Amino acid sequence: MDGRFVLSPHRIGNSYLLYGVKDSHFPFHCFVGPEWPCMCVTYSLIIIPSIFFLVNVATLWSSSSVLAFGILTFLAVLLAFSSTACTEPGIIFLPTLQTTSSLNVEKIELGQSSSSGDKIECAVCNVERPQTASHCYECGVCVDQLDHHCPWYVPSEQRNQRNTE
Repeated sequence: MDGRFVLSPHRIGNSYLLYGVKDSHFPFHCFVGPEWPCMCVTYSLIIIPSIFFLVNVATLWSSSSVLAFGILTFLAVLLAFSSTACTEPGIIFLPTLQTTSSLNVEKIELGQSSSSGDKIECAVCNVERPQTASHCYECGVCVDQLDHHCPWYVPSEQRNQRNTE
C-alpha cells in the first residue's frame, strides 16, 4: 500500500481495504474488519425494518411528512453506521519508504523505548508503534488507542501499571 487509490480489495492483517486510500476516511475508503459478517447482519437489521415501515406504515398515513421523515431517518442511520463500520480504526502501518539511514540498526526489545523515546517495537508484527498503540490479535495489526472492539478495553501496558500501583 503506497498511497495510491485502489479499487480492488487488499488484505491488511485480518481486515480488508475494499476501495480507497489507506490514510483517508469514509466515504473516500471502505475498510472492513474481520467481523464483516456481523456488519452485514447489522445492515439487514437496519434496512429490512426500515423498508417495512416505509412501505407498510408510512405510505398509509395521509401525511407525506411521515414518509419524508422516515426516509431521512433511514438514510441518516445508514450513513452513521457506514461511517462507523467502514472507517479504518487507527492501524499503525509500516513506513512505505525506508532508507538505510532511517532504519534503526539496533533491535528494540519488547517494551524498551526507541531512540525517539515515544515508540516501541511490536513483538508480533515488528512495526514501530507509539506507546498508546497495542497489537489487536483479532485484526492482526497494531492499532492506536485500541478501542475499536470494546469500549472498556484497557491495553496490557496500562493494565500492568494499574496492577503494580
